[in-house]
Amino acid sequence: MMAEFRSPDLQLCAYLVARGHDPVRVEGPPDRRVFVFRDVPPKVVAEYHADTCPVSPHRLFRSYRQLKRRLFASA
Repeated sequence: MMAEFRSPDLQLCAYLVARGHDPVRVEGPPDRRVFVFRDVPPKVVAEYHADTCPVSPHRLFRSYRQLKRRLFASA
């Protein structure tokens, strides 16, 4: 079974998408949506929190917009 990583943090999720990790689903009521990912290495999340892994701003903002569209589409 694949490990799941869940987060309501849109910025963190956009970073994960920019790093190549796409969410498998969105869960929860409209006012408390959570993105669910599979097999996100803890190191990637730690790099986000430590601000040690640069990501292209274009890729990051594209990922952010993509996730926002997905939030509203699944509401």
